[in-house]
Amino acid sequence: MAKDGYDAVMAGEEQVVSGWKNKMQVAAAHVTPAGTLAEQHRNMAEPGSAKNG
Repeated sequence: MAKDGYDAVMAGEEQVVSGWKNKMQVAAAHVTPAGTLAEQHRNMAEPGSAKNG
């Protein structure tokens, strides 16, 4: 991850995203409507929404 950050800084990138899963989530967020993202964030912030395991 440190190498990814260093490479991004050297390339002048403003955002560092490491790992294929994170890259897919970032790409999906760019095409997902803001209301949908807000709903997902609200659901994650609900008390008791943490998953054990």
